[in-house]
Amino acid sequence: MTVVFSVGYNYYGQLGLNHFNNTIKPQPIGQYLTTSLKSNKFLKDPQFRVSAGDFHSVIYTNKIIFLFGSSSQYEIGEQKSSSTNIPTELPTENFLDANDSISQIVCGSRSTLILSQGGLLFHMGAIGGPGTQDWLTFNREPSKINTFSKNKILMISAGGWHYLALDKLGRVYSWGQLSKNEYWKVPKKIKSLKDIHIINISCGRQHSACVSNEGKIYVWGCTTRNRLLVDISDVPEENPYVETPRQIKSSIFFTHVSCGLFSTYATDNNNNLYSGGLESSLGRENNNDNDQLVILEKVKEIGEGVIKVSTGSFSCSFLTEEGNVYSFGLNNSGQLGVGDTIKHIFPQKVTMDGFMIFDIACGASHTLLVGMKDDDDDDDDDDEIINND
Repeated sequence: MTVVFSVGYNYYGQLGLNHFNNTIKPQPIGQYLTTSLKSNKFLKDPQFRVSAGDFHSVIYTNKIIFLFGSSSQYEIGEQKSSSTNIPTELPTENFLDANDSISQIVCGSRSTLILSQGGLLFHMGAIGGPGTQDWLTFNREPSKINTFSKNKILMISAGGWHYLALDKLGRVYSWGQLSKNEYWKVPKKIKSLKDIHIINISCGRQHSACVSNEGKIYVWGCTTRNRLLVDISDVPEENPYVETPRQIKSSIFFTHVSCGLFSTYATDNNNNLYSGGLESSLGRENNNDNDQLVILEKVKEIGEGVIKVSTGSFSCSFLTEEGNVYSFGLNNSGQLGVGDTIKHIFPQKVTMDGFMIFDIACGASHTLLVGMKDDDDDDDDDDEIINND
C-alpha cells in the first residue's frame, strides 16, 4: 500500500488535510483525495510522486494529478477560491494526448511545470516574477511551452520565479526572472555550457546550479549569503548577480545538486551529502567553511546513502537508500516532521511507523512524503488510513 503524508505549515491548506492547522508529525492525506478517480486504486500506485511550491502541493502518477494549497496566482489551476485544503484533480486529458503520460512535475513559488514522457512541457500559474512585465498575468490551466518541440526535455526544475530544463543532449535552458533586471519569457539555451554535458539541474529561490558528467558543479544567480560558493570579488554590490555559470572548485566527483533559499547541497558518487551557504540550514555545527561544499559527517555516521535531497526555505530533508528520511534546520512550523518545533542543527530521523519512504518534497515550510507499506499488513489498518473521514 502506498500513502502520501504531509507535515508543517498549513495556512493555505497545502497539507491537503481538510483543515488549515499546522502539524508537527506526518499525517496521511489519502483519505481526502477526491473519490471521482477511485482514490483507493490511486493510493496503491507504486509510481506515486510529490512536488511542493512555497504554499501549494502536487501529488501525481503517470496519468493522474492532484493539486492543493494556495491558488492566488492559479498555481493549482482554475479553482473556486484562492486556496483549497483538499486535493483536487487536474484532468490530464485536457492537455495530454491519450498515448502520452506524465514524467515530472515541479513547483515554483507561484507556478507549476508539467513534463510529459513525450518531452512536452506545460506551465500553469504566474508567468512573470515580481516587477516584470508579466507580473500578475497567469496561465489558469496548463499551457504548452513550444520551445522544445525538436529537443526532447528529460528533466525540469523550478525556483522562486525562474526555471531550468535539461534536454537529451545535456544542454540546459533557462527562463523566468533571472536577476533584478533580467527576465526571459521564452526559454533560452545557456551558451556558456554548450561544450559541457550536463546530467543534473536545480533551481533555488534566487540561484541555480547544474552538474556535468565529469562531476563538476556550476552555479549562477544571486550572490548574497554565500549561496554560490564561488569567487564573487568581481561582482558589484549594486547588482549582486553572477549571470554566467561558474564552477565550484572541488576535487569531489558530484552527481546531484540541490539549491535552497540561501544554501546549496550536493551528493557525490558514494551518496555522501555536502552543504554550503547560510549556516541556519547546513546540517553542521559551525560555518567556518561556508564558502565551499563541506561533507556532513553526521550524515555519513548514519551509514545510509543519500539518494534524494529536498530543501525548504531554511530547512533540508533527505531520503536514503534504506527508505528513511532525515531533516535538519529551522522548524518553527514543524516542517521537519520530527514531532516538535525546535531548530535542529543535525539531521533527525522522521519516524514513519513501518513505511518505507520513496519520495519527498519540501515547500517553503511544509513537507510531503510518499511511503509504501507491505500489503500483507493488517487489512483493518489499511482501511483506516485510506477511508477515515
